[in-house]
Amino acid sequence: MGHGALRVDPEDAEAVAGHRWHAHELRSLGLTYWAAQVEGVVTYLGAFILGLHGQGVKKDQAVLYRNGDLSDGRKANLVVIGLGTAMHRRAVPKRGGLSVSGYLGVSQVIKRGEETGRWLAKIREGGATIYLGIHRDEVLAALAYDRAARQMHGEQARTNFPVES
Repeated sequence: MGHGALRVDPEDAEAVAGHRWHAHELRSLGLTYWAAQVEGVVTYLGAFILGLHGQGVKKDQAVLYRNGDLSDGRKANLVVIGLGTAMHRRAVPKRGGLSVSGYLGVSQVIKRGEETGRWLAKIREGGATIYLGIHRDEVLAALAYDRAARQMHGEQARTNFPVES
């Protein structure tokens, strides 16, 4: 079942249709995250489909899209993965205008000496830095990095999260 460009299971179609979904594009990767206001909270499609929108995805978890297509909200494509609380809770050292995350390719944006709550995703390829976007969530930035790494290096890519089949 489609919802514009979204694909969801028939049993989820009515609930999905009850919200206004907006595409958040990462043009550098050709990715689109889908989000809607659900009970006053910005909720991503995968979390909504899995019923995590009320309590939210825990800090040590993320919703992974198995096939990499962020508009494919079918339950068979979604899995909640653990991120490893030790890595996620690691101290964040500051360097220049960024503070470094525990994730590969992710830094927190610092403005006027204050953390902004925004996370920059970037990857290096052939000596050049490719900026993947600024995200409100550290995990989304890490997932953007992983997608780019897999596109560049295939199965041998060094990533933040394993792909479960």
